[in-house]
Amino acid sequence: MNPAASKFMEGHSPRRTFPKYFTELATNYTLSTGNSTAKVIAKYLAQNPSLLDTSSIINDDACGPAIAAAAVIAHLGHEPNRIDANDNVPAMVEAAEARIKGQGWQHVHAAVIDSHKLPYTDKTFTVSISNISAFTFTDALVCFKEMHRTLQPNGTLVVTVWKRFGAAEIIHAAQKKVRADSEPMKVPRTEFMHDGFVAEMVRATGFIDVKQEVVSVICEGDEIDGLRGFMLSDFTRSAKEGWNDQEIASWPAAVNEAVKEEVSREGGVKFEAWAVTGKRQSDL
Repeated sequence: MNPAASKFMEGHSPRRTFPKYFTELATNYTLSTGNSTAKVIAKYLAQNPSLLDTSSIINDDACGPAIAAAAVIAHLGHEPNRIDANDNVPAMVEAAEARIKGQGWQHVHAAVIDSHKLPYTDKTFTVSISNISAFTFTDALVCFKEMHRTLQPNGTLVVTVWKRFGAAEIIHAAQKKVRADSEPMKVPRTEFMHDGFVAEMVRATGFIDVKQEVVSVICEGDEIDGLRGFMLSDFTRSAKEGWNDQEIASWPAAVNEAVKEEVSREGGVKFEAWAVTGKRQSDL
């Protein structure tokens, strides 16, 4: 077992979720994330074209503004049999409902639901997707167990989590440009970014045939402008903790320089995700 995963399994305490943070982020989620989470699930589906078909019944778990649902429909070219999108943040569900209405989707439904206690009956879904959200769960093991319970036999779980969070890499680089002794701004739940960590939890909750792959995406153009807005917003105030007024005033220029360096090196802002899949065992 991966050491980081072992530490979790041996008594890592559950953490709080971030409802206030995501309430504030809901209306500008796609812009603020540089479309990165949408790109991750879209590329994963492209890399695994046989995962879904017209008959699929999908749980878009901790859905945000229906990111995975939109990717699924774009991938198939039409709606599947059913998508249930859920999130515990009402503002995110409102954003999901606005997208559903705006797109005219007939087989997608959104509701305020706690991922730790899904209201669905056993063996409901053929696929459950948790896209860049597991780190927000109070207790990810409980949520994975709920997804296992509500999957049909031979159903598939898909969990994506950050491996390289491009925005944080730029923030850390910008901090060093202003003050070489800056403490890198903390990223929540970094253990989820470790190789094998989520895969071990998925195995521990009863899934079989667990696999892990890397999904790399590049944000560019207007997407970078959205990320820049996020990096200059109040969400990054802790990056400037203890700075004087002159140092704080230099933050936008430092961010712009760090962005330019990233773009020169990577062709845009690079994000990498671990994509972990597991199967619910068939009934014998």
